[in-house]
Amino acid sequence: MTSLAWTLKGFYQPVDMGRVWNTVKGGSTVPLKFEVFASATELTSISAVQSFMTRQVSCDSGSGDDAIEILSTTGWTSLRYDSTGGQFIQNWKTPIGAGKCYSATVTTIDGSSITALFKIKQHCSIEQRSTGSRMRKAPGSEHGLEPFPAPSARRADHHRRGHPRYVEEGAGSP
Repeated sequence: MTSLAWTLKGFYQPVDMGRVWNTVKGGSTVPLKFEVFASATELTSISAVQSFMTRQVSCDSGSGDDAIEILSTTGWTSLRYDSTGGQFIQNWKTPIGAGKCYSATVTTIDGSSITALFKIKQHCSIEQRSTGSRMRKAPGSEHGLEPFPAPSARRADHHRRGHPRYVEEGAGSP
């Protein structure tokens, strides 16, 4: 009797497949959603999944970037089968380290597997990391960062203007 390989479908949204880099902030949790079939029969037992593995890879192997649209932020870090959605979900907490790339692979006990590619994006400036200061998007700038004001300065500005925008003395308006 010949045994046919299992079929894995996914990863589903918010992850994109097909040699596309899924860009995500380091430390975020990404839900990896997939289905497993043996012929036409859908498998629902987590014992069908042999492993979940991530590894750092070269950032030159993908073909494009696509930002992750929705991130899971709560619990369920182990593999589970969601009977409502009819899919397995493995929540993966991404490593911290901007500019690094990873592959995430799920392998079933028959040896079938699916892989998605991820690029960790920078979420703070080099200056911020070296000083430990908090940063925010500079008003009127699409990419610039400025120091995030101290809580007392934000409160004073809130009372003065009726909203939490902060402008330093002598800095002019945003």
